[in-house]
Amino acid sequence: MLEAYGQRFITETIGHEVAHFIVFQLYGRNVRPHGKEWQSVMSEVLRQKPEVTHQYDTKPARRLKRYEYGCACRGRVHELTSIRHKKVIN
Repeated sequence: MLEAYGQRFITETIGHEVAHFIVFQLYGRNVRPHGKEWQSVMSEVLRQKPEVTHQYDTKPARRLKRYEYGCACRGRVHELTSIRHKKVIN
């Protein structure tokens, strides 16, 4: 996403996360993640629009190979990703 969206991604994403950090430092865990405190920090401190969602295309960067595992639970087949398959092997 950084490669695709460059400076826009840096500005929006880092600002969003820094606002969470500031709110946590000021208020602790007793506030809503995107509540009025976070919105205030986004707009008044960081001068960014307090948007919770982004508009980036988030298609997967890679496709993981899948492995089929059979089990005794009614003859079902379970698909495991290559990451989980490697853990089973190890």
